[in-house]
Amino acid sequence: MKVFVTGSTGFVGSHLVDALLEKGYQVYVLVRKTSNLQWLEGKDVVKVVGDLRGELSDDLKNTLKESDYVYHIAGAIMGVKKEDYFRVNEDGTRNLLKAMIEAGASPQRFLYLSSLAAIGPGSDKLPVKEEDPPHPVSWYGESKLAGEKVVREYENKFPVTIVRPPPVYGPRDYGMLDVFRMLKYGIVSDVGKDTYTNFVFVKDLVKGIILAAEFEKGVGETFHIGDNENIATIQAFKRVAQVIGKRVISFKIPLPVVYIAAIFSEIKIRVTGEPEIFNFQKVAELKQTNWMMDISKAKKVLGYEPEYPLERGGEITYKWYLEKGWI
Repeated sequence: MKVFVTGSTGFVGSHLVDALLEKGYQVYVLVRKTSNLQWLEGKDVVKVVGDLRGELSDDLKNTLKESDYVYHIAGAIMGVKKEDYFRVNEDGTRNLLKAMIEAGASPQRFLYLSSLAAIGPGSDKLPVKEEDPPHPVSWYGESKLAGEKVVREYENKFPVTIVRPPPVYGPRDYGMLDVFRMLKYGIVSDVGKDTYTNFVFVKDLVKGIILAAEFEKGVGETFHIGDNENIATIQAFKRVAQVIGKRVISFKIPLPVVYIAAIFSEIKIRVTGEPEIFNFQKVAELKQTNWMMDISKAKKVLGYEPEYPLERGGEITYKWYLEKGWI
């Protein structure tokens, strides 16, 4: 079985590569000339050089033609301008699918990794379902939704599946690193009013991705892959603190303070021309109070069941950060 993975050098993509190798698949990975290959070192993968933002090589197209599954995990999670998100998440997705057409590819499945941000926050304190009307609140969410729409344009040519995760955590993740740094010193915080969300451990997400791609009933479907539990963010951090043996103090950061911090971050972005994960777009997401997710469809259709509750996943992640000297 030959599989092709974009985003293989990143957090989720590298864990997906590990899982596919464990299944005995021949794994081809898309890498850019400037990619950091630390998570691929020593692994039996075939590297194909290319960039979804530009012209795709014949070598890449030949690989796509030979692939039984295509996992499109790559995406832009930050940018200087709105166009930076769309250039990767929408245009890059279209470039990949066009290349598959040109190559005469006929995979058993094309899986697109989207995000809960694409559908936006819930209302009336109800978890978001796959069929809810999308209303993203950030450029990132808008661009991931645009990527979903591109995938739908090609569903009459390839069997496609879309997966939307909530915030993902686990070893190799930089996105939640600051949270675990604060936990080390017994500090937990949240922004404004209580925020309720769903956190998924990376191994559970990867399991759900593979299930969604390989299960016949997943064709043409969108699945929310997350944890069984939706929880107040600050309570989630406290529970992880308890399992790692930390007594904590907790506090709320007022929204005006968050906006002031974002202003300084935006100034830095403008001066350096380099993107930052924290900006006005991130504040637009942070100020929402309902990022809860309904995963019942994935459980019913795919037989998906998370194996890493918050305490177990949090402890694994914390210990990994410690061992690697990240915190």
